Amino acid sequence: MVLLGLLCALAAVLYLLAASRVRRWPATRTLAFTAGLAVVAGQAWLGDAADRTLWAHMIEHLLITLVAPPLIVLGAPAQLALRALPPAERGRVARPARSALARAAMRPTVVGGVFLAVMVASHVPALYDAALGSSALHALQHGLYFWSGVAFWAIVLDVGPLPRRASPLGRVLLLLATMPPMALVGVTIASAQDVVYDHYADQSRALADQGSAGTLMWLGGTVPLGAVALALGWRALRLEDDRQLARERRLEARAGTGRVE
Repeated sequence: MVLLGLLCALAAVLYLLAASRVRRWPATRTLAFTAGLAVVAGQAWLGDAADRTLWAHMIEHLLITLVAPPLIVLGAPAQLALRALPPAERGRVARPARSALARAAMRPTVVGGVFLAVMVASHVPALYDAALGSSALHALQHGLYFWSGVAFWAIVLDVGPLPRRASPLGRVLLLLATMPPMALVGVTIASAQDVVYDHYADQSRALADQGSAGTLMWLGGTVPLGAVALALGWRALRLEDDRQLARERRLEARAGTGRVE
């Protein structure tokens, strides 16, 4: 927990130093990035509660997949790093992000598949209990949650530099495709008649705790994704309306001057 806090503090210092070297770097991006780091560091304080109750552990997972990653992505740290570098260094540093491997790895289908695979597989009882019994496996589990979440939200929020950009429709479909599996995991846990994870079997009110945790996974993992999908869909429609209006105005202007398309 202390090490994680120190790493987050170091990342914040490096980000602020880079921002100080860039003209007119948006304060909103700095706020988003530091807020994301605060969530990463803060969720570690749930450690004791998460060891005792499944619902607290589920909150941890939601924080490091659906809260911290989008905030950090909105902070655009890669974009900031490139702008803070000397012009001669930018191309060399950015080159790996434009490679064929990066383009293949950042396909929306690949990113979404990895994100879902991590979320679903990690909640298989044998793997979940193994992670709870090993500090190293638990750290690996949380690392996979976080970094797969960062890649997922980078695609969804379209914050560059990205080797491959998804269309607005593709981003909405990615969100919609992610919701049912996460809901299924949550409903399966919430509706189970027996304790799913042995680690919590000896806890008092284990089934009630499990029901709360499953409901958190179900609603907390789908409602935010649905809200973002609606927001992206609405924004895409508004942009298309604006483009159509601009085209009509250009046609009217050309017609008024006697020009023919």
